[in-house]
Amino acid sequence: MRTPTQPTLAYRCETTATALFSTREILLAAYRATTPRLAARWLRAEADRLAGLLDPDPTTPALRNAPLFRATSAVPRPAGGLRAWARDADAYARTQCALAAGDAFLLTVTDYDARYAIAASPLPTSHPAQRNPAPAGCHSPPPAGAGRHRRTIR
Repeated sequence: MRTPTQPTLAYRCETTATALFSTREILLAAYRATTPRLAARWLRAEADRLAGLLDPDPTTPALRNAPLFRATSAVPRPAGGLRAWARDADAYARTQCALAAGDAFLLTVTDYDARYAIAASPLPTSHPAQRNPAPAGCHSPPPAGAGRHRRTIR
């Protein structure tokens, strides 16, 4: 007997920058995850990496001789939002649950010139059905064909 094949999910994860005053979008990084946990882990690491690029630590050796100035509080700080999300355990868990449920995830931050987005979305694949368990605390729907009202037809 042949087992039915259903599309399994992979997750397309990407980081983009979009200029605020044009339609140009630049892909900064991309990753294909096989589980919601791997996708959420990549999103978290990418948020932290992007924050470091937007607002580097002034004590790093590369900035030792750079002319640095203290910014006023009116300056947009997108790195702060990225770091806060990356370090929030509840946000990480909610992201895993959303991805496990088949929903897309999007986090955007904006500065003066650009909007930065970190996103993950489910992708159907043509491999045989293989269910990844939902992360702890997530409620996943039963597999197709399961339920108390289904009967086997012979």
